[in-house]
Amino acid sequence: MADLLERFKAAEDQTKERVYVVCENRRALKVLAAWSPAVVRIAGKVPTSGDDNTVWERLWQAATVSYDDLATMTTLSAEVAKEEVARLRMLRLVYPDGTVHKWAMDAVRRKLFEALGVKPKKAKD
Repeated sequence: MADLLERFKAAEDQTKERVYVVCENRRALKVLAAWSPAVVRIAGKVPTSGDDNTVWERLWQAATVSYDDLATMTTLSAEVAKEEVARLRMLRLVYPDGTVHKWAMDAVRRKLFEALGVKPKKAKD
């Protein structure tokens, strides 16, 4: 399963522009912040043949998302949480193993720092 997901995670640099779509979407940012293995899991085997779109859909067909838990974590309704997950899934910013696209998580952190009035520390060379 991890190998299949690595196929998509390895392409993150090619999809970083998609993060822009959610940068100002407060609901999507809440879902990204709460997205974890606690709310989604993959059950069963996933066929590995096919193009990227086919494999991506098969991964999600094997995934079970707890929209009630996600709603509780984000204070969104389960229906709104489901809509946001669908959007993030289409943008390939959330993965069915509970992880998040690295650039999307950076956007969440920037919003958090902004909300707290904290400047992020610069990386040491």
